[in-house]
Amino acid sequence: MNEGCYAETLVKRKMTAGAILGMIGMSLLVTAGLVLTFMNRFGVFALVAAVLVIFIFYRFLRVEYEYIFVTGELQVDRIYSGSVRKAGPRIDITNVERVERIADEALKELKSRPKGEVLDYTSHIGDPEIYVVRYHDNMGSKFLLFEPDEKLLKTMWRSAPSKVKIPKE
Repeated sequence: MNEGCYAETLVKRKMTAGAILGMIGMSLLVTAGLVLTFMNRFGVFALVAAVLVIFIFYRFLRVEYEYIFVTGELQVDRIYSGSVRKAGPRIDITNVERVERIADEALKELKSRPKGEVLDYTSHIGDPEIYVVRYHDNMGSKFLLFEPDEKLLKTMWRSAPSKVKIPKE
């Protein structure tokens, strides 16, 4: 494959507070199921139900984002527990207004008073360099937040140098 028109990046997302609370809730479910198992004969059903809930929802706690840029199109996917892939937005570079690094102050303002739909596909780990893709689709104005690496940015820049702003080296 031509390296000049293809790039991909994988970013692991920080475990959210909701995921941590979910893990605590799951452990409480198992504990309650074990207690009920010893208290009466129908407690086994509670234990089996708790294990099934954990089996179904545990895989959605670990999330990664994959950014793929191929010949003028940016595809963002969610990957749950390394096995379940959910397709995210597909952005054609012709619909993009601008791709640039966003400052922390501007990011806070964008999240608090959005001028369109904000799609956050960042890791929330440490102090990453967050870029914003401003684009329009049939639903209106959208802002995609993501963390590209240098190769992905350069590939996007080669495809549309007037729309992609990369930092000087």
